[in-house]
Amino acid sequence: MYLIMKHSIILFVSLLFSCTLFAQEYQPETSAPSRKKPKTAIAGTIKNARKIPMQSIKVFVYKGETDIVSSGYTNEKGYYETSSFQPGEYTVKVIYPSFRRLVITRVPVSYHKVTPLYLTLNEPLEDSTFIYSDIAPTRAYTRR
Repeated sequence: MYLIMKHSIILFVSLLFSCTLFAQEYQPETSAPSRKKPKTAIAGTIKNARKIPMQSIKVFVYKGETDIVSSGYTNEKGYYETSSFQPGEYTVKVIYPSFRRLVITRVPVSYHKVTPLYLTLNEPLEDSTFIYSDIAPTRAYTRR
């Protein structure tokens, strides 16, 4: 009886060891390391004339005159980002508390690039329209 129990314990331990030894997650050899997809977006900050970040400012991105393709709000640091659209030229409209509109036309968007658009809003007497190339920043956009 003692011999049968000894062999049973050895067999059980051997099976347990072999199961844990070969219990690995299967990963096909062809799998590539996962990477984040680069964004196609328009992003930047919106500040007032005193350089204070403006929160909850609505930003719209239009293709043509009436087709809204993306929108977003600024956060507490005045940062916004709109994405999920195809490369091309777009119009960005910013609506701020006085219900005035700031319109930036011909904003270029490229594949897998973030187009920088940093704005300082003065209190206008009327709606304002600018061409992107006239106000484009000279420094490269880097996200932190």
